[in-house]
Amino acid sequence: MAQVSPFYTLHQLVYHTNDHCLQAQTISPIDQRTGQGGKVECLQCRHLTKSQLKANRSYGRMRQLVSERMPLAASARKG
Repeated sequence: MAQVSPFYTLHQLVYHTNDHCLQAQTISPIDQRTGQGGKVECLQCRHLTKSQLKANRSYGRMRQLVSERMPLAASARKG
């Protein structure tokens, strides 16, 4: 997952939590400060993280369904 520990810069009004965020990628490592800095979370970071979590849940559910059906497929081949 692309979620990272919160960081901010003095040059922006928000803190970042996702390394896929385009705004976050423009911040030089020298300018990054650890934490939230009393700022609000970047909307792009929030959206990216929420989308990634939703995708991970969907993938996990798909794997669960496949694993539940695999024994049925195996027994069908034997019979």
